[in-house]
Amino acid sequence: MGNKWTETYLIHSNDIDFKSEARLSVLLSLAQRTADADLEQLGATRDQMIEAGMGWMLITMDLRINRMPKALEQINVETWNKGPRGALWQRDFVIYGIGGEILGEACSIWALVDIQKRRMLRPSKFPFDVYINEEDSAGEAP
Repeated sequence: MGNKWTETYLIHSNDIDFKSEARLSVLLSLAQRTADADLEQLGATRDQMIEAGMGWMLITMDLRINRMPKALEQINVETWNKGPRGALWQRDFVIYGIGGEILGEACSIWALVDIQKRRMLRPSKFPFDVYINEEDSAGEAP
C-alpha cells in the first residue's frame, strides 16, 4: 500500500436533503477538503500555493456512489495522489462508512494552474514533494 490520507467527518443536519441523506455537493466538498489536507500535511498549504501563484483546477471526476451517508453518520474519506499523466494529475478517493463499508469511490483529474496567467502548468513546476501511489486504484481514470 502506498501513501494515503484519511479524514473523518460527521454528516450534519445542514448537509442533508429531504431524505436525510448527504447532498452530493457535500460529498464533493469533503473530498476536496481531504485532498487539501493531504497536500497540506506534505507542506503544500493553501497560502504557500497562492504565494507560488499556483492552484488546482478540477477537470473531471468519475464518482460512483453505493449508498449516500445519512444524517449524523460518521464517514471516512480516503485519498491518494496517483501522480501526473502528461500535464494532468490523477487523484483517487474512497468514502467509507464507520464499519468499513465502501459508500463511494471516485477518480479525478486535476490541472495545476498559474492563477495569474490562468494557464496550465507542467507537473515539474510543482515545487513541493508529493508522494505518488500508483499501486492503489479506485477505478479507471475518467
